[in-house]
Amino acid sequence: MTRATHSCASGRAHPLATLQSLPAHDTVAIIINVDTRIVSTLALASALRYSEMPVVLIDCESSDGSHAFFETLNTSRDFYLHSRPLMSHGKALDEIIASLNCRRVLLVDSDIEIKHERLIPMMVEAMDARPAWGAGFLHEAGWLNSPAAVEGWFVERMWIPLVLLEVKTVQGALRAGVSFDHRKVANDVSTKWLAYLLSLRFVLPYFRARRLDWMNRFRPTVPNVGVPVDRKPSFVYYDTGADMYQYLQAKSDSAGSYAPIPLTYSGSWLTHQHGVTRKKLRWWDANSTNQSSVVDEIREKLRNEYGIEV
Repeated sequence: MTRATHSCASGRAHPLATLQSLPAHDTVAIIINVDTRIVSTLALASALRYSEMPVVLIDCESSDGSHAFFETLNTSRDFYLHSRPLMSHGKALDEIIASLNCRRVLLVDSDIEIKHERLIPMMVEAMDARPAWGAGFLHEAGWLNSPAAVEGWFVERMWIPLVLLEVKTVQGALRAGVSFDHRKVANDVSTKWLAYLLSLRFVLPYFRARRLDWMNRFRPTVPNVGVPVDRKPSFVYYDTGADMYQYLQAKSDSAGSYAPIPLTYSGSWLTHQHGVTRKKLRWWDANSTNQSSVVDEIREKLRNEYGIEV
């Protein structure tokens, strides 16, 4: 079943010189593209079909012909096209959301395909059902036990690949100095500079799979992010959006709370080609998907299901 796309405005081509020039809308969807033209086109096509809101495609200094391709596509598909400098995902989100003049924003990763017409309405309904600053899937806290990660603690966050946010509430947090950017806090000792120096050992393969339990006596207890009291991490990892999530949840009395939707819908209602952009920017990253491994399948899907040739 398909739905008609939301009309941005009269006409078809919608280039934006600045995000401040975006016409007034209650809610907009944002997709950031960095050298992933093919997977980003699938994210765009699915958002246009299922989100029922204006979509802004932001290209960040792509070198794969993305901007020219989306300019051409923009003459037949109704979306806004904007260009901005390349920076880390979190810092880009900081600047983008700070520039918006709408009530809500739906963040859609470039490697997401929305596959069901009820997914976005479910997020909206979850947010409307109670005072909430955001809605979407919950990326739960837990131990990072893979050999590449040593034994670190992953801080709970909103699942950033697809999340609906209350813009003014997030803008208030940004003004308070909170960022979407990721960070890793070394925790082997309480002295920050020494903890950082000790964390450099993780670049050596021998140490990546070794916790060094004898150092546990020196590791500080980590409060407020769900770490079990009987265990101390070698480091604490705040992935993109984790600091924002923690800050706004702590202020839930005044800002509302995060409205999670059940994870049971994530597998059948959307597809996530995990880390395609990250792989393009950091080819050595093992925890990501190589675009070349999925492009043939995505090209066929775009052709057959969305009528787009890439």
